[in-house]
Amino acid sequence: MSEKVHLADMENVMEDTLSAGGTVTFTITGTSMRPLLFHERDQAELERRIDEYKRGDVIFYKRKTGVFVLHRIVKFKDGEYTVCGDGQVDLESGILPNQILARAIGFTRNGKSIDINSLTYKIYSQLWIIARPFRGYIFALTSRIKKVLSLIKK
Repeated sequence: MSEKVHLADMENVMEDTLSAGGTVTFTITGTSMRPLLFHERDQAELERRIDEYKRGDVIFYKRKTGVFVLHRIVKFKDGEYTVCGDGQVDLESGILPNQILARAIGFTRNGKSIDINSLTYKIYSQLWIIARPFRGYIFALTSRIKKVLSLIKK
């Protein structure tokens, strides 16, 4: 049986594992990466990366407030990253390279592996970045469709 452990309690173990060239896998909490990843169902596998991160990479970083976050890079400018969760509209800028602990090298979604090097994933990643200004409308529309479908099923 798995035991829930807070990321803050595992920070040193994660840092040691990643620094030694290992990978870390954890279960997603929160909804900021929906529709790709779902709360307490899906997992992300992380590795430390020595070279620069690029647009579309999903990074695991620590905010200046101490909160750990898994979000997608939208752009890099003047030494700072701008990121956004797939389930969000607002950008978060000012992420410094030293705040980034790792990048995602794979995901398990509903029990199935997602290959981040696949053409399908790469297309999703770039289209979802481009669609960011319209996500609010997309989320509202899908919510209404789900509501109508649930009423029809009754």
